[in-house]
Amino acid sequence: MNHQSLSAFIWSVADLLRGDYKQSDYGKVILPFTVLRRLDCVLEATKEAVLAEYADKQKLGINPQPFLLRKAGQSFYNTSPLDMKKLMGDQDHIKENLFSYIQGFSLEVRDIFERFDFYTQVDRLAKSGLLYQVTERFAHVDLHPETVSNSQMGLVFEELIRKFAEISNETAGEHFTPREVIKLMVNLLFIEDDDVLAKPGVVRTIYDPTAGTGGMLSVAGEYLEEHNPEARLTMFGQELNPESYAICKADMLIKGQDVANIVFGNTFSDDGHILKKFDYMLSNPPFGVEWKKVEKEIRNEHEKQGYNGRFGPGLPRVSDGSLLFLLHLISKMRPAKDGGSRFGIVLNGSPLFTGGAGSGESEIRRYVLENDLVEAIIGLPTDMFYNTGISTYVWILSNRKPEHRKGKLQLIDASGFWQKMRKSLGSKRKELSDQHIAEITRLFGQFIEASDGKKPISKIFKNSDFGYRTITVERPLKDENGKILLGEKGKLKGKPQPDSSLRDTENVPLSDDVEAYFKREVLPHAPDAWIDHDKTKVGYEIPFNRHFYIFETTRQLAELDVYLKGVTEHILTMLEQVSAINFPHYEKYKDSGIEWLGKIPDHWAIVPIKHLGRLKGGAGFPHNEQGIEGEELSFHKVNALAQAGSDGILLPSENTITRNTAAQLGAFIFPPKSIVFAKVGAALLLGRIRLLGEDACIDNNMMGLVVRQPEYDVDFIKYAMSLVRFDLIANPGAVPSLNEAQIGNFLLAIPKYEEQQIIATFLDRETTKIDALIQSMAGNLSIGQTKDANSMIALLQERRIALISAAVTGKIDVRGLVSTTLPEEAAA
Repeated sequence: MNHQSLSAFIWSVADLLRGDYKQSDYGKVILPFTVLRRLDCVLEATKEAVLAEYADKQKLGINPQPFLLRKAGQSFYNTSPLDMKKLMGDQDHIKENLFSYIQGFSLEVRDIFERFDFYTQVDRLAKSGLLYQVTERFAHVDLHPETVSNSQMGLVFEELIRKFAEISNETAGEHFTPREVIKLMVNLLFIEDDDVLAKPGVVRTIYDPTAGTGGMLSVAGEYLEEHNPEARLTMFGQELNPESYAICKADMLIKGQDVANIVFGNTFSDDGHILKKFDYMLSNPPFGVEWKKVEKEIRNEHEKQGYNGRFGPGLPRVSDGSLLFLLHLISKMRPAKDGGSRFGIVLNGSPLFTGGAGSGESEIRRYVLENDLVEAIIGLPTDMFYNTGISTYVWILSNRKPEHRKGKLQLIDASGFWQKMRKSLGSKRKELSDQHIAEITRLFGQFIEASDGKKPISKIFKNSDFGYRTITVERPLKDENGKILLGEKGKLKGKPQPDSSLRDTENVPLSDDVEAYFKREVLPHAPDAWIDHDKTKVGYEIPFNRHFYIFETTRQLAELDVYLKGVTEHILTMLEQVSAINFPHYEKYKDSGIEWLGKIPDHWAIVPIKHLGRLKGGAGFPHNEQGIEGEELSFHKVNALAQAGSDGILLPSENTITRNTAAQLGAFIFPPKSIVFAKVGAALLLGRIRLLGEDACIDNNMMGLVVRQPEYDVDFIKYAMSLVRFDLIANPGAVPSLNEAQIGNFLLAIPKYEEQQIIATFLDRETTKIDALIQSMAGNLSIGQTKDANSMIALLQERRIALISAAVTGKIDVRGLVSTTLPEEAAA
């Protein structure tokens, strides 16, 4: 039977436990009994020879251990005349005999059952009158190595743990990693060393600081054995969970590994392999777990040992210890002069981008990139792990990069490489096929850029491409008459005083000259600004999703109009209203320099969103206004973006804040016609662009843009921003998010102000027609026409998006399709 059927058969022991045990305690019985039966089956063939050898050496009065290990053919043995089948012969003394049998095992095996707290469970089963029945059930399960291989046994353990975790409301992912993810990581780890690993008698070490049940170590061993049976992989690990540690240790025992290399304890506070270095390492640390319990020890090591310890480059925020595991692995790398190391680690999205310049996270990224340690980062599909559906990434690091990789970092977007599982397991709904693993390994091994149609899959960057300088931009403080106020003492004496309310920051790529950037990007929008160089910091971030962002264009307008005109006669007349225009094009185009945007009209400019006006974040909602009275304003929470009037203006909110409270809290009051949108939220919310109809505040999951007029037209900017797939460039996580720099630096194509007005007026007119037609079709067609109507509505909605896209990116020229006599208020 396969491993799932076998684990289900073993788990059926739970039927005996029901009533006497809580569901959450089933695993405390089933897991150690499964290990016991496996060890029992492994030793069965040599049992008689071991007992004879034991009796012989006892007579001679010499230490029998080395002789017994040789006779057993394993790294463990048992000197009791009992085995699980013989235990069945004496029901009245089952407890005493079972204890005696376990005491007959060698020391390392006894330690395994102590970690399981097995003796407590045996006592409990005996008092419940269940011990004999449970032992009998396991004695009849065939777990002999010729029936169930080591690899299959590992899968059985993982399936049992998953069941145990599921009913215990625990997270199975804390114990083990899906096998196909491990297989991918092992392939990536070894692919560049295939020639070396193929040599006869080669010996290498591998280490996992979060070993779980030993799956990563086991798959690595299987890979090497398959490719070179004469190779030897010595395994090292550490594990904090007692049950997982016990299973890992049992698995290593059966594989003939030195189980002294598998250490119990906390990797951070009690490193079980201090000063050791390894050839290869693998790890899947827990996602987003805080390190508060060991904060004292870690900060002490960081502050007192610096770079001589593990955490010299910096410390991440206490809420997420992922990057501490990365630093721990770096400390275990064999020096390059001694052959170097390579390791793979699974992390969530946070280590890619969390923390601005100077933060602990940024300093850690700076360290690994400036020291040229990162070979590649591979983005995996969502829903790959048992305990979470979030986006995850495999980082491959090495201090012995081949020449062609030096100074470079490869990003591989494998988020589309998956097949649906026949049956979901916890949060795991997708899996990598062998073909997917082979393709990802090929892209990494060949170190090439690649695309699937227009969508890039593999891209190669210089390490410095991810670095930037955060510069502080100051503006002068002015009095009520607009006169600049000068400092009267200190460093600012005789110089303009900075206005803290106008202070801003800019992230300048390391490849760009700061002064040239400032002159090009800042001074045209703020001629009186200057840089405070004392505040400049270097930062690094890896905006993975942004590098694979593709603007999803709809079908061309002409193609859509052919579809629209091919519909049934009863709505043809209505459609003439929206598909009769033959759109002209601009005479001259230029390359925008932006991959997704392509060519734009020659006289249009490329402008980052932050330079279109004042970009501000929201504030936390005040739950207690402490009796501050005043004019009440709407306080919009992020979910309000899902609702708006037909004109896209947010409806007044039930949540309010007084103007005085807003002033006291420093919450920015956005004026009417401010553009507001989500920076944190579900994918659907991240795509919603709304306008304010009145003075209002927004919550800290949102941002607002007060468009600078008359340089820019609010309605045009609203249409342009509505096309940006913020959800596709968002930082991955349980809740996708964007930071102010990512939003502010996003580039839009912008014509002159008058042309912006013309385009916005044209789009208002044409989208109103389309919306009216959709509404008419949805409300007035008979039941017999419903199928046609739904198809037609979908086409019209697609045409609406295509029309906006073509107009705001300059793909069509609408200047001749709108009266150039603008309304008086627009001209003003």
